[in-house]
Order: sequence, then C-alpha cells, then structure tokens
Amino acid sequence: MDNSTSVGAIDMMLLSFTSAEILKSVTIGWSGSDGDFQVLAYTGSTPFSTSSIVGKTAAQMLTGGWSLVTTVNGAGNISTPDVNYAVNAGNVSSSYWLISAFNSAFGGSGASTGVDAIKVLAVTTQGSTNVPLPNTLALAGLGLFAIARMRRRQSV
Repeated sequence: MDNSTSVGAIDMMLLSFTSAEILKSVTIGWSGSDGDFQVLAYTGSTPFSTSSIVGKTAAQMLTGGWSLVTTVNGAGNISTPDVNYAVNAGNVSSSYWLISAFNSAFGGSGASTGVDAIKVLAVTTQGSTNVPLPNTLALAGLGLFAIARMRRRQSV
C-alpha cells in the first residue's frame, strides 16, 4: 500500500471479521524509505456497508462511522523487515478495520509527510494465539500414528 500522489489515491486494506475483534498489532513485512500508516475501526451506529468507504473522502468517512484508532510512524524501517507495531492501546473492538497508508486528512500525529509505502505481513487480534511448533508436530505425529495403526488393522 502507498499514498503516492502521482496516482491520486491512498491505498487501504479492509479487514472483515465475523464478530467484533480487538486488533492488537500489525506486522509490516516491508516498507519503503517511509512506512507510516493508520488504523481505523468502524464504530458507526448503522450496519456496516462498503458505501461507507467507496468514493468517500477521509472527512466523510470520519463522520460516517469510521474512527481513527492510531497513526504509526514507520519511518526508516526499510532495512528492518517484519516489524510488529502495537496499534490499539484503547482496546477498540470492531468487526471492520481499515489499515491505510498515511493520510493526513484522517488526523493523528507522529507521522512524517512524503510517500509512505508498506506491505502488511500479518495482524493479530486479542486472544489470537499461534500454536507452538512442537505441539503442532506432536499432534501431526499422533495423527500419522493413528492412521498407520488403522491401516495395519485393515490389512490383517
């Protein structure tokens, strides 16, 4: 995603969850020489619709149910891939999240002006856990053992 004015658009990524989630972190896998970004949550009182985004200005989005959660200053991470940023100190909960290349019209502070370019690698929500690799291997091994035992019984 970027906010290059040469194309006249600011890229955003919409995340949609089946239930309200507390987005805790965003991991950036790559950034240009400047990688500032913003995170917004849909907190509107009306049901979410893509019409709250499509063709809207930042000001219209902010009065149409979107709230700025944080602005991240990702400057200078070009040589440090896979940087994890905490993005929701207030524990805002929503089913719809936007990650946007920096847009000064959303407000926020701490970001620099210029072309911001990032590639989002991952997001983490509160309560989401990664299964540790040793446990995964143990479960896979147990499953393979059970399959082998069942095949042995069938062939006898």
